[in-house]
Amino acid sequence: MTKRNYEIEFWRLIAALEVVVLHSYKIFGHKVFMPYGSMAVEFFLLLSGYFFAVSVFRDKREFSPLTIGRETWEFTWKKIKGFIYVFIIGFILCLIGTGIKNPRFFLSLKFPMSIFDFLMLAESGIPFHTVIGADWYLSAMLIAMFILYPIFRYKKEIFSYIISPILGIGILGILFMANGYVNKGASTSMIICTNNVLRAIAEICLGVVAYRFSEKLKQAKLSKIQIFLLSILDIASVCGAYATMYLMDDYDYQALIIFLFFLFIIISTSGRAKITGLFKQKPCEYMGKLSLSLYLSHTFTRATIITLKGKIPALNAFYDTDDTKLQLIGLLIFVVSSLVVAMIVLPASKKLEKLIMKLKDRHDSSAVTEP
Repeated sequence: MTKRNYEIEFWRLIAALEVVVLHSYKIFGHKVFMPYGSMAVEFFLLLSGYFFAVSVFRDKREFSPLTIGRETWEFTWKKIKGFIYVFIIGFILCLIGTGIKNPRFFLSLKFPMSIFDFLMLAESGIPFHTVIGADWYLSAMLIAMFILYPIFRYKKEIFSYIISPILGIGILGILFMANGYVNKGASTSMIICTNNVLRAIAEICLGVVAYRFSEKLKQAKLSKIQIFLLSILDIASVCGAYATMYLMDDYDYQALIIFLFFLFIIISTSGRAKITGLFKQKPCEYMGKLSLSLYLSHTFTRATIITLKGKIPALNAFYDTDDTKLQLIGLLIFVVSSLVVAMIVLPASKKLEKLIMKLKDRHDSSAVTEP
């Protein structure tokens, strides 16, 4: 996929909002909106797998055991550079938010222990103190790709056609059999540090399989009726996934949600559905960029509201209540505030990137001019 898919960008933000709404329970204390909103992360992981395949198949270099180690590090660093500046701003904000919520934080040992969170080692199994919280997804994704990349590069066809579906379906099956659901969190696994890493490996592999199906669909000859039906299936699959998330009352339907997201990614990235063209607008592109900023910074907003509601009785009225209407207003305040903060974080991260690039160029220039 050479061009940005605006439909995917739109649903990225919706997925991030699902997570934000779920995490509002820490403000309310007793009320949980969208209790299964964490399943939106499955969309992120499957999508990461799709773009993982895009990157590997674009690389036309011959595989060499002498260079694969360096290539793996270069690939991982390239992934990190794609979000590092938003991550840094988000991490700093969440540090401030933690300090606002608990002024003694910076004087405790929890502060230096948060370095492992900053290094994105949350899912490595190393003891750490979380600051952002939601960044476990990035840690699990990077660890999973670091493991899978050399194998993928070695045998692209075998990996995408055979290894990926076996690992994807097999690991998900193990997680369901062992835990009853896939998102058990940071529980220890007998194979690789945490269940979230296994979860990431499985769903990234399924994203690779989705890439294969998408490429086949791009080349398929379809009639107008088939394209129409494909367009219906496109919107029905993604809306069905979110509807299932909202309606389900236990974890028995997780596999269905993963399948629906899998199906949506295949259809949307193929570009064959007519509805995809409706999203070709600049606002959708911005929404996609805003999604990661929102995902990484909403912890700061949450910590700030938790602190303020204890000091401002009028604000607390929306959270310490059983009135559904007041609770919804409180939720809206949190979501809108999180979006505003994310809109500030996004341009701030761009300025940070420009500043670092400017300093780097200045350093390189001075190094060249030195005798």
